[in-house]
Amino acid sequence: MLLKVSDLRVSYRTDEGIVRAVEGVSFTLERRKTLAVVGESGSGKSTLALAIIGLLPRSVEVEGSIRFLDMELTGMKEEEIRKLRGDRITIVFQEPMTALNPVFTVGRFMKDIYLTHREGSEEDALSLAMEWLGKVKVPGPEKVLNSYPHELSGGMRQRVLIAASLMLEPDLVLMDEPTSALDVSVQAQILRLIAELKSQVSASFIFITHNLGVAAAVGDEIAVMYAGKLVELASKRNLFEEPLHPYTKGLMKAVPRIRGGGVEPIPGSVPSLVNPPKGCRFHPRCPIADERCREEEPELREIRPGHWVACHKVG
Repeated sequence: MLLKVSDLRVSYRTDEGIVRAVEGVSFTLERRKTLAVVGESGSGKSTLALAIIGLLPRSVEVEGSIRFLDMELTGMKEEEIRKLRGDRITIVFQEPMTALNPVFTVGRFMKDIYLTHREGSEEDALSLAMEWLGKVKVPGPEKVLNSYPHELSGGMRQRVLIAASLMLEPDLVLMDEPTSALDVSVQAQILRLIAELKSQVSASFIFITHNLGVAAAVGDEIAVMYAGKLVELASKRNLFEEPLHPYTKGLMKAVPRIRGGGVEPIPGSVPSLVNPPKGCRFHPRCPIADERCREEEPELREIRPGHWVACHKVG
């Protein structure tokens, strides 16, 4: 087992009160597997990724356990987790311009990553950077090495970040909506590239997305989050063949179909995480909620082997 997250809770203070962005999330991730985490904006999925890699502000309270290999990441000193970050654990963000330094060339950016975590020369670093730019199918990698981020397209910048995240052969790669800021055609290219690279590296992936189609394209397992809670977790096949949680079913009905058919949006919106509803957090929007749902919070239970659901109406 590569990663084990147990009862993870993330909260931070705002002027309106304490926001409980992640509440009691637990899951495991095996080597060379991909977990796709899907949910609406405000579900806590990006906060989950930032908690794992230790990029949340110090003012944010993180409780529970994040066990990576033989190391406990929760409470780890900043200098210790900084050694892991960029080496054993890496992240690809949604908007590459926020991750790339605008005054550094691509070569300088990738060279610094190598020299921070490995012993070797600048020539070794640039040679490896060139090799990985080729692997992510960047045309003219030598020219790109000498280019600044603003000189590249969004898709090309994202390829650079993917190359940088994989060049040191990490154990775990977090991808936080890496295609959502790109044109649809470029999204498809990046998803095909990620699928190809997964078979070439030994890393495990956590892929954050709001798009069920993207989750189906990249995930071995799918985790569905709602209002900071994990509400369903299953293999891709089981989840799409027989979704069990009403929220998951609602997400699937809200997806447009190429062959037609009505789209059924989920009524309402994600509740405030400062003052979430009592009981099941989805009950104000759920078509089958009853009094128990409004009063008693459901536990995440294994309904069948490998298929976990937090719903009183299932099982």
